[in-house]
Amino acid sequence: MSRACCHRIEAGIETAQDGLMQKVKRVKTEQLVQLVSTLKDADIKLESGHLVGLPNQSVRDIWHSARILKKIGVRFKITSVTVPYPGTTDYELGRSEGKIINADWPSIVVAAGKCGKNLTNFKIHCALFIVQCLYYWHIFSVGLKTVLSSLPHLRAAWRGVTRLFSHPRAGAGAIKRTFEDAVYGAE
Repeated sequence: MSRACCHRIEAGIETAQDGLMQKVKRVKTEQLVQLVSTLKDADIKLESGHLVGLPNQSVRDIWHSARILKKIGVRFKITSVTVPYPGTTDYELGRSEGKIINADWPSIVVAAGKCGKNLTNFKIHCALFIVQCLYYWHIFSVGLKTVLSSLPHLRAAWRGVTRLFSHPRAGAGAIKRTFEDAVYGAE
């Protein structure tokens, strides 16, 4: 596949919680680890979404699942709350536990994410935030390093602009000299 220029696959993994994966996806975590390893060897990245509020999922399960998926190298595009659509395992579990009263859309939306263990709206939002931070921390840290590494250049740009306005006859040469001083060091 990588020779055919396929470098990324999107799959509906959504969790790494063993019992839930076996029940809903009929897959074990070991099989997922093997899949990711095989794809890495072929230089193909695996992307997926992470669902919060799956049946019988606690906040601890959400965190544990997110850490496992991050550790084995699954890249995440989105983290979202589970919506128990009619005909799905989530819907049937919500109906059996009394969390979905009617088969109408407002009742389903109210039950979104609440098929888990004692998940309140606050816990769901906290879990979403924590999982997003876990997945996207590397992007933030790279961005922060980039900003910090560019501070000398930003300082040089500011000095160049102030030189331009304080010595208008020097013109663009003042700005150029300021950047050269910042990049190559003042002579």
